[in-house]
Amino acid sequence: MDLTTKLRELYAPGVADNIAIPDRPIPDMVLEVASRYPRRAAIDFFACQLTYEELAQEMRLAAGALHQAGVRPGDRVALVMPNCPQHAVAVLGTMLSVPSSSNTIRSPPLASWRASTSVTALASPSHGRSPWTNSPSSGAATPPSAWT
Repeated sequence: MDLTTKLRELYAPGVADNIAIPDRPIPDMVLEVASRYPRRAAIDFFACQLTYEELAQEMRLAAGALHQAGVRPGDRVALVMPNCPQHAVAVLGTMLSVPSSSNTIRSPPLASWRASTSVTALASPSHGRSPWTNSPSSGAATPPSAWT
């Protein structure tokens, strides 16, 4: 018996060991959930929660900031960030601003990502504010050069 089979035997009753993978972009799925459950927690990080409504707003702001910074469909974006809510927002914002077939759960092999020679690298210094705006409540997206 292989390891996967052994681990599946430990699943709680009623937990599926295989699910259908939707063939649609991940940001679309997040936005749909946000429209249905805006006040539910999307991310819980060290007891600080980000609701789906806030996540949708932040990912749209991130997409706007990327666009303002010159990122266009077909560009490659590298995110060098710690494991934090801003990273999730940055990934979803990137997927929203640079639509491609790789924005679905069925991503291309890693080798195709390594083939890129032109990458825009972004990091998110949040310091208590949205990384996509100049102030906590401005709502206006700014390019990464202004994130100081």
